[in-house]
Amino acid sequence: MILYHYCSNETFLSILRAREIWASELSLSNDRMEGTWLGGVLSDLCDKHGIDVADKARLLSIFDNVVSFFGAAGFCLSEEGDLLSQWRGYANDGTGVSIGFSSEYFEALSKILGERGNISFNLRKVNYDLEAQQNNLKIPVEKIVEFLEKGAFLNPFGGLLFQPTEEEQKRYTKAFGDLNSLLMSMGFEMFQMKNPAFKEEMEWRLVSIVLRGTKENLSDLTRMEYRSAADRIIPYRRFPLLSLSQKPIQEVILGPRNITPERIIQGALVRFGFSDVAVTTSKSSYR
Repeated sequence: MILYHYCSNETFLSILRAREIWASELSLSNDRMEGTWLGGVLSDLCDKHGIDVADKARLLSIFDNVVSFFGAAGFCLSEEGDLLSQWRGYANDGTGVSIGFSSEYFEALSKILGERGNISFNLRKVNYDLEAQQNNLKIPVEKIVEFLEKGAFLNPFGGLLFQPTEEEQKRYTKAFGDLNSLLMSMGFEMFQMKNPAFKEEMEWRLVSIVLRGTKENLSDLTRMEYRSAADRIIPYRRFPLLSLSQKPIQEVILGPRNITPERIIQGALVRFGFSDVAVTTSKSSYR
């Protein structure tokens, strides 16, 4: 499968010259709800499963605290290589390009980086379907209900009117620990779900988890690269485009406002070691 990355001409040449891609912190993307959509889906499911207001509030507070330790560096792709909204939003208002990468290449690269002990990534398709999102969380939420019933939110040390037995104390403590572990595992899913309003993007992502600990030795942020944008500083990770049996770049599509002749793009690709790449021009009507 070919997956397309929309970018400016400057970014395109940077990828060719360095033979690498940059996965940037997704929480600093154009989508203000990036990484937070999962919390809303979880809230709705709590209501459907009859979790009372106080327990729900505490649950969502714990979830927010847990997931605050997780970020993700992402390299965004689309199934569609000639989409007007993508040209406008991500390719310098249609003057850039969309680069058609091989999904099979990325799968192979991920495996090799992992085997070498390097920081790697996973290729994931973004889920925009609310019903499917809720179905994916059905079993975890049922487990949450189970942990609450086992006393996850009960005080293991009791109170003035209630003194649990030693066995009950152990059960409450274990249920609370299991609940936190479950919420942490759910946190890894938060960058694979998006608002259905973005479904036109047909997005896939290379996702690399970033730990945001409060101490330096717990935080990946101290080991990342940084770049500037107009109104923000963005952490990112570099991933090399290693020479493998598959070719990384299969196609390049020139944006509807990119006036570069196709032969120039072909020349640049060959100059930097990317051969047999199809080059075409967008058929989108741009105003």
